[in-house]
Amino acid sequence: MIDFTFILHRGKINPQTMFHKSAFNIIFLVIFGFRCDYEDMILKQLIHLLTQIAKIFNGPWAMVYDMHPIMKHLPLPFQKAFDNVESAKIIISDLINEHKKTRETGKPRDLTDSYLDEIDKRANDGSSFNETQLIYNAMELQFAGTDTTSNTLLTAFLYLMTNPKIQEKCQQEIDTVLEGKEQASFEDRHMMPYTQAVIHEVQRIASTVPLSVFHKTTRDTELMGYSIPKDTLIIPNLDSVLHEEGQWKFPHEFNPLNFLNEQESLRSLRPSCHSLQGPECVLEKDSLVWRSF
Repeated sequence: MIDFTFILHRGKINPQTMFHKSAFNIIFLVIFGFRCDYEDMILKQLIHLLTQIAKIFNGPWAMVYDMHPIMKHLPLPFQKAFDNVESAKIIISDLINEHKKTRETGKPRDLTDSYLDEIDKRANDGSSFNETQLIYNAMELQFAGTDTTSNTLLTAFLYLMTNPKIQEKCQQEIDTVLEGKEQASFEDRHMMPYTQAVIHEVQRIASTVPLSVFHKTTRDTELMGYSIPKDTLIIPNLDSVLHEEGQWKFPHEFNPLNFLNEQESLRSLRPSCHSLQGPECVLEKDSLVWRSF
């Protein structure tokens, strides 16, 4: 990937573009069973759409829309996000239709095949498994995984460049564990506590999704003496948790010791702040750790 980018751009690299393409391709492989060439138009188009959607969703206009959904029908800047979603849906739908041409029922090659098999099994039971939902699931996996992974890796790039001693210690641990192997496996992480601590610390300091995923109460409830009515919008402030002074040894600086105990093993923390995103995000959290590793 780096050699290809160097040749293509005459020795100049935009790390964000490189990380976007790498993260996108990993998720694309899981969904559709193949990788795109780094100059493929589908890859470029989808990444462009997803990054533009993310910018709008994380901007002030998204907050306005969340508070006043009726404004969806006005020609305001966030309308571009809805247009981009429709464009992405068309591309994903075309990919799924093309996928069907080589599909063998009962012999899944990837997530799309498995989902289509499940649609066939549940054809008459009123299930929510359908092709429209498959399109949205594929989009959500790409949307949730590409930008977050790229931004996390970009943060790692920055902090490792500015902390060469941490970078060197990671490299030493990796070299010791691999003992000449060309690639690390996910299982190797158990013997790399320092490297894991660095990855977790990058995720903490990056605070990639500071307000997590918005939730809504399903019934009247009470929390720490506060009454919260049914259908109340809940916005968890993960950024405050990630910098809580009572939780971290060095809450306001980049330091892998935040995740290591006195024996330099990964220390046990209270339930991860990622759990505030809900059970549906556990797979995404584990996947992000895997992609970062």
